[in-house]
Amino acid sequence: MAARTAPKAPQKIVTRKLRPGGIRGVIRDFFAAAAGKVYYKAAHQSDRMSEVEDAGPNSHNDEIPVLRARSRKAKANYAFFRQAIRQVANNAVGYGIRPVIADQELEKLWNAWVAEADARGHFDFYGLQWHAVEAMVTDGEVLLRLRDRLDGDMVSGVPLQLQILEADHLPVGHNHSELNGNYVLDGIERNAIDRIVRYHVLPRHPLDWRGRSSTSLTPIPVPAEDICHLFVPERPTSERGIPWGATILDSMEMFSEYQLAEVAKKSITSKVTTFYTRPINEEAGFGDEDGDPNFSKYEMGAAVEVPEGYDVKFAEMPNTDPNYEAYVRTVLSEVGVAFGLCFELITLDFKNITDRSYRAIMLQVTKFVESIVYHVICRLNRKVWMRFLKNAAVAGVWKPAAGKRIEDYYAIEFMMPPRGHVHPVQEIQALVEAIKAGLISRQQAAAEMGVNTLEIDLQNKVDIDRGQLLGIVYSVFSDMVTAHHERNLATPANDNPGKLPPDATEEISTDQQGSE
Repeated sequence: MAARTAPKAPQKIVTRKLRPGGIRGVIRDFFAAAAGKVYYKAAHQSDRMSEVEDAGPNSHNDEIPVLRARSRKAKANYAFFRQAIRQVANNAVGYGIRPVIADQELEKLWNAWVAEADARGHFDFYGLQWHAVEAMVTDGEVLLRLRDRLDGDMVSGVPLQLQILEADHLPVGHNHSELNGNYVLDGIERNAIDRIVRYHVLPRHPLDWRGRSSTSLTPIPVPAEDICHLFVPERPTSERGIPWGATILDSMEMFSEYQLAEVAKKSITSKVTTFYTRPINEEAGFGDEDGDPNFSKYEMGAAVEVPEGYDVKFAEMPNTDPNYEAYVRTVLSEVGVAFGLCFELITLDFKNITDRSYRAIMLQVTKFVESIVYHVICRLNRKVWMRFLKNAAVAGVWKPAAGKRIEDYYAIEFMMPPRGHVHPVQEIQALVEAIKAGLISRQQAAAEMGVNTLEIDLQNKVDIDRGQLLGIVYSVFSDMVTAHHERNLATPANDNPGKLPPDATEEISTDQQGSE
């Protein structure tokens, strides 16, 4: 018969309520997730996290004017913030993103128009590019309005100019429905298929109105084809842009306060504060009629004889924060990241990096800068280029070649300015070897250096022809001259020895005029 086991005594069940915080809070969150309350753990609202508030892409656009004002103030007061803005413009535009124009007559007309493209007269077209990028980075967005001009207004003959407008001209909060069903959101009007048809623009800057009775502060609808709105959307359907430095504005103010505190420490340290105790039963003090010294009368560093019995002590001054340099570098690195740059480009301090490190850094910076160039700035350039062609043809100062239409000239390549070289010999030799190996074309290598192969070839031919005329052969052209001489031997003799062919003479004349 099997032995019986004694029944176990009933256990007392103890229930405890988990309180938020500490290990109990972690366990509670774990079991909540395990119980299936959330799928993604990050979707669980922890007591240690701030409440999450989602918003539409344009629901907080009313905050943009405040961000814009703070960004402008930071640019005006913080040198590193200003430097970051300028470095974006310098690296993206430099002295201009130029179109590569094969037609020499059209290129000549373009260059003449470039000089008078700015309606305000401050810049040429390439300067406007730089100025527009600087404004876009500062304010988050900028407008350029294409203004048709009357015949005779332009020296080049192309009746077109660009008017740059700050983002304030496109009022945030200007929302309404049009009678045709279009909806205006923050000054931008879209039709039923979500295409921009008009921008509602203030004729004058709202902060510079100054109560002029002749100026209205009512937005004026401007056709979309006359406006270039430059900004980087934060979300796919964002209508307006925010200042690039918005994420660093709070840190910049704290950084400024931190620097002021350190300066105050230095100011206190530079002053000698002295405490003294008179001897017991001593009535006279420092600086009395008997000639006892008074510390307030002496300059710093002076030797003072203290009467016997006086106890003199010096105040202990606060030391400078030993982490000051590390903190400064952290904040300025954050500034660089906010603008897509790096610490070295903000401070121009390259002492702690090697040329290899600099190249690696600039590879990443260049990727971001080039994305801005091709996705934002070149969009402006293409719109201006197409309008330039139309206005030039309508004005009769240019016409397409036989068998071509204006639309055939729309597709054009834009060339960025040269980046410069850390080691010119090594980097240029690498390009030469890549061309020899067929990995890149000569045109691609020239574009990477910011020059046009067509211009290079024409200038080289002029140099060679001029050298032959004057009896000068430079070593750099020795192989070219030899090949050129062999070709001339295979052709009939020139009836006018010692003179260049008419086309070469014309090129020399053109080159000399350009030099003058």
